[in-house]
Amino acid sequence: ILATNAGVGILPGPSTSTHSATTTLNGEGAVTIDVPAGVAQDDATNTNTAASQFEVTYDTVAPTVVISGPTSDTNSAFTATFTFSEAVIGFTGIDIVAGNASVSDFTVINSLSYTATITPTADGTVTLDVGVNAAQDGAGNNSVAAAQYSTNFDATSPTLVISSNVVGGVTNSSFTATFTFSEDVTGFSSSDVVATNATVGIVSSTSASIYTATITPSNDGEVTLNVGANSAQDVAGN
Repeated sequence: ILATNAGVGILPGPSTSTHSATTTLNGEGAVTIDVPAGVAQDDATNTNTAASQFEVTYDTVAPTVVISGPTSDTNSAFTATFTFSEAVIGFTGIDIVAGNASVSDFTVINSLSYTATITPTADGTVTLDVGVNAAQDGAGNNSVAAAQYSTNFDATSPTLVISSNVVGGVTNSSFTATFTFSEDVTGFSSSDVVATNATVGIVSSTSASIYTATITPSNDGEVTLNVGANSAQDVAGN
């Protein structure tokens, strides 16, 4: 008996035509057993033909799973992907534990990859977990728990307050206007500032949420500053 990745111990057979053996597996991977031609003879001294090779895979390694999704803040439902280290069975949507979100549209891509739609409930952290024993590989090994996935859900639009260094509401010269957003934003520029009876200088930022610009009045009278909707966006795209 020729074995790869295993040791073989002969046991007495119940008859002269049937024999058994114990195998001691050496490590993970394929185990093959062969019986070549000419190793046994019948009563007429005819020797045996070679046996068809027997093969089995020795696998004691538990499947792992990685949860992936948006890598930055999101402001809408998103697709999460669950990727196992090997082919598994038994994984379903009820194995996904969501914090501050609901799970729907569970889809089997193949025996390694699965997706689901995650719909956040409220602004804040959204978490996804898959516990132990959620799936099994072909050898019956249960999967281990996944590392928790988390992202931030932000569906609240930034707000803006316009102020200036003018004292008493009256000035006789150019002044500095400050534009203070409720959170960090991008995309804000002087073209977003609509001024009446004045010109707007280049907008500069003191932080990602605070911007300033020099306002130069054109004539005596009221000067107004306005910033319309959609002038800037937060990390989540609001």
